[in-house]
Amino acid sequence: MLANDAGDRSLAHWSTIGREVERARKLLRGVDEPPVERTAAAVDRYYARLGQEGLTDEDLSAGQGPRAARRLRRGAALVALLPLALAGVALYWLPYQIPSPRGARGSPNSAPRAAELALIASTRAKLGL
Repeated sequence: MLANDAGDRSLAHWSTIGREVERARKLLRGVDEPPVERTAAAVDRYYARLGQEGLTDEDLSAGQGPRAARRLRRGAALVALLPLALAGVALYWLPYQIPSPRGARGSPNSAPRAAELALIASTRAKLGL
């Protein structure tokens, strides 16, 4: 996290952080071991969880948490499926527009006939006739 907070991705910056970590390890070597071991285990769990989620420290420091990554994947999937959705709308809507006679819409007996024509047209469209 320290490497990504500063925004400096140079090798010199990474080396500086590595030296600081090694210096801290040497200082804590003779000190109470259980807290150091718990901290090391917590860091290992942190990196394992990041790996499971498919994230990096850089993603988190940029404000992209697991929800943002999932949201991005879901949005991409929805955009990829958009052509299928448009085709489905056209296949559903179009047959109902073809058979409706313009003059017969106002008469009371036209509703059953229009429904029958719509059923015939949609069946023909689905069968490809």
